Amino acid sequence: MNLLQVIFLSLLILTTLFILQFTRVVLRWAKVRDGGALPKLNRVLLGRTSDSGESANWAFYLHRLSGIAIALFLPLHILDVAVFAFIPSEFEELHAIYGTAPMRIFECGLLFGLLFHSFNGIRIILVDYLDLSTKVAAQTLQLLTLTVLFLTAWGSVIILGPVFA
Repeated sequence: MNLLQVIFLSLLILTTLFILQFTRVVLRWAKVRDGGALPKLNRVLLGRTSDSGESANWAFYLHRLSGIAIALFLPLHILDVAVFAFIPSEFEELHAIYGTAPMRIFECGLLFGLLFHSFNGIRIILVDYLDLSTKVAAQTLQLLTLTVLFLTAWGSVIILGPVFA
């Protein structure tokens, strides 16, 4: 492993640790704001809630988390692509990291974050500008969740394919 790979992996680990810490902060905030995030998430996932606001709260939390994760990974992506312009001889070695199983799993999480954040952003725009009812907003969130999970699973099969080949 060369120095550039060590630097990239170190920055990636720091980014991941920051995202995990931010997740803890969001979960604590959810506990204070909503009286406990995990029990409500269980009710939402199991369909035992009649309050569409609980689902919207989780969409809010996940939108913030995915936005921070994308914003933190973007400079790393720009730096690793910039290697091609400044040190082209090191570019292939640096990008060999992306072929490893842990990095491919990370890419699956990144795919989920990108899909959720972008589709939920579009959903928020539609809900706000079309003045959709709470019921329709909840239905669009359910459709969004199913779409994102399907596309993430499909993309993950493609991303992880070389690991199992």
